[in-house]
Amino acid sequence: MAEYDINTTAAAEAAALLRDILQTEIPAGDFTEGSAISDLLIDGHAIITGYLKNQIEVIRARQSLLTLQNLPATESVSDAADAILDNFFRTRSQGQFSKGVATLHFSQRQDVLIPRTARFFKTTALVFYIDSATDILIPASDLRPEVGANGVISSYSTTIFLTAARVGSDYNINPGRFVSFDRFNALLLYVENVGKFSNGTGVQSTADFINRSTNAIALRALINARSNDATLLQNYQDVESTVTVGYGDSEMIRDKVSNVSNGIQMHVGGHMDLYVRMPVQEVVERLVIEQLDIRNDDRIVILRDTVHSTTPGNVDFLNAAVNVKVGDVLNVTEGIPEAPIQFRIVAVRPNEIEVSPATPFSTASDEVPGVLPIGYSIGNNYPTFDNKVPAPTVGANTTYTSRQFSEFNRVQLPGRPTYRIKKVELLPPIPTSLQPFADLVTGNVDFTTRKNTPTLARPTAAPQLGHYVEIKNPGESQSARSVAVLEVGWPAINLTGLTLEVTYETLTNFSTVNTYVSDRLNRPVCSNTLTRALHPIYIYASIPYRARTTPVSPLSTVVPVFDVTTATANLITYVNNYRETEPLDVSLLATKARETSNAVASIYNFSIQYQLYMPDGRVMTFETSDKITIFPDGATSTAALLNPTEFGLPTTGYYTQLKQLLVNQGISDRVTRYCAVDGGVVFEQRF
Repeated sequence: MAEYDINTTAAAEAAALLRDILQTEIPAGDFTEGSAISDLLIDGHAIITGYLKNQIEVIRARQSLLTLQNLPATESVSDAADAILDNFFRTRSQGQFSKGVATLHFSQRQDVLIPRTARFFKTTALVFYIDSATDILIPASDLRPEVGANGVISSYSTTIFLTAARVGSDYNINPGRFVSFDRFNALLLYVENVGKFSNGTGVQSTADFINRSTNAIALRALINARSNDATLLQNYQDVESTVTVGYGDSEMIRDKVSNVSNGIQMHVGGHMDLYVRMPVQEVVERLVIEQLDIRNDDRIVILRDTVHSTTPGNVDFLNAAVNVKVGDVLNVTEGIPEAPIQFRIVAVRPNEIEVSPATPFSTASDEVPGVLPIGYSIGNNYPTFDNKVPAPTVGANTTYTSRQFSEFNRVQLPGRPTYRIKKVELLPPIPTSLQPFADLVTGNVDFTTRKNTPTLARPTAAPQLGHYVEIKNPGESQSARSVAVLEVGWPAINLTGLTLEVTYETLTNFSTVNTYVSDRLNRPVCSNTLTRALHPIYIYASIPYRARTTPVSPLSTVVPVFDVTTATANLITYVNNYRETEPLDVSLLATKARETSNAVASIYNFSIQYQLYMPDGRVMTFETSDKITIFPDGATSTAALLNPTEFGLPTTGYYTQLKQLLVNQGISDRVTRYCAVDGGVVFEQRF
C-alpha cells in the first residue's frame, strides 16, 4: 500500500481552514466539531486537503535551490536539483575513481608486460586496473632488487599506478597486500600498496552540487574570479575550488618589473595566476642525474661553449685564469637575432653560462641547423665587457645557445606541482664511496631528508644524507612551468648517469586543467595566464590522550575501545579538507580528536609543528600551541619560526622581515592549503 505525506497536525490545520471557509460562506450552517456535517464533509476532506497542502509546500521548496538543499535526500529532490541547475548547464558529478601506487614483486628480473585489462583484487569486491589506456611494458632494468635481512635478494619490484574499477570512497584502500590478481605473469609473487589510495568519491550529493554551483550564472570564460570558478568547477570534477590572483593583488609577483637605475619595482599587469585546489596523489619518477633536459618553462638561458678555444690551454669558465663570476656580463656580439646585446650572468659552470630568465635568449641555436656560431665576450668592464673572456673569432668556436640544461648531481623534476617529497633513493649500481650508506634490504641509498642548503662535505652517517631542492623560477612554482631541480651528493662525489627514484605528492589530473587554461582558445588573448597549485602547509602533531576506563553510560557495562587507526584517518581527512576562513588551531584539532571516538576520556595539551613549502624550494618550519599562522607576530599567538637563520633572518624579532620575505615570494593565507599525511598526525596514549 502506498504511503502518503500526511500527519494529524496537517489534517487538523486543514479541517480548521475548511470549517472557517464554510462558516464564512454559509453563516447559518452548523460546522462545529462533532456535528454531522463536520464529521461527513469536513473531517474526510481535511485529510485530502492536508495532503495536497503538504505537496504544494514541497513543490514550492523544490523551486528554490535555497530551500531544496534542506529537503530529505530523496530521488525526487535530486531530480529537482538536476532540473533547475541544468538550466545553467551544470551537471552532477557521478563520482571519481580512487587511484594509488601499487608495488609488484617478481621472483626473477625479466621484462614484464602488464595488459590493460589485468585485474588486481584488494578484496573480492574491490577491483583495480592499471591506470593506463594501453598495455604497460616494464623493462627488466627497471625492476629493482629487494634484499632480505640475510643479504640475499628476495624479489624484484616495480611500481605502477592503479585505478578503481568503480567510483566511490570504498576504494580508498589502506596499505596492505592484494588478496589476488590476474596471472598475467608467472613470475609475479604478490602485489601490495604501501600508501593509502585516495580521491575516490561517490555520486555528488544534492547539497554539494548546489554549493558548487554558486557561480553557475557567471560567464563561461577565464576572465575573472567568478567566471574562472564557474568554468573550471563545471568542466573538471577534480577541481574543488579556485583562487584568482591578478593585477593589484599582493600575491602577484610575475608582472613586476624593476628600474635598474633606482631599484623601484612596479606592476605592469597582463598576468593572471589561477590557483586550483585539487586532490593530492602520490607519484614515482625515475630520473637520470645530470642528464640534459629542456627547462620546464621553455626559456633559453644557457650559452654552452664546448671548446673554449680562446683562453689559454682551453681552461673552463671556473678556472682562476678566467674567473667568471655571477654578476658579470655576457656580451653577445653576433649569432642571434638581437645581437649585439648584453646579459646578466646568474650561474657559471665549466663550459656553460646561465643568464637571467627575466631576459632569455630569443633563439636556441643548437636546435637550428646551419646557424652561425655565437660570438661573445665576458667581463665587468663597461662598455666592452671583455676583460675576462675576450671576443673569439666567429666560426672558430663551438658555442651555442640552448634551452637544455644539466647541473652537477642534479635532476629536474617533471613540470607539475611538487608537494611533499616522500622518498629519494639512488638506485644501483652504487658507487664504492656510497656503499657504506646503502640500505641492507633494498640495496639503495636513501637521500630522503630534505635540507635547505646543499651538502658540502661527506656526511659521517647515513641519516645525514639528504637532498636539496631549488626552484629556479619562484614566481612560477607549483605549476607546469616550475623549474624544480633536486640535488643529492656533495662536490667530491660525481653521480652523473646514475638513476634517482623520487616519490612525491602532486595534484591529480593537474596537467588536464593546465592544458585547458593555457590554450589560446580559452585564455584571454592579452593575459599571461598560469595554472598553479596552492602552496602546501604540512601539519605534524603527536596528540596525547587518556583512554576511557569506564562505560560511557551507567546503563552499560561495556568499556569502549579506542580505534587508533580510524581516529587518525578521520583527523587527517579533517585537516586535508579544512577550508574555513579562520585558521586551523590546536583547539580545533583537540576538539576533533575528541569527536573521533567516545573511547577518549581526555586530550592533553600539545603543540603543532607545521612546514610551509616556499616558492623557492626551501621549507619553513613553525611551531605553535594555539593558532597556525605563517605570519607570527610574537603577540597574538605562540607561533614561532624554528629555522629563521636558514632564510637569513635573525633568531628573534624577525617578524617584519619574515612577512616581507613571504610577500616578496607571493605568499598569503589565501594561496595556501593545509595537508596531513599518514605518520604526520599520531595519537600518544597516556596512563
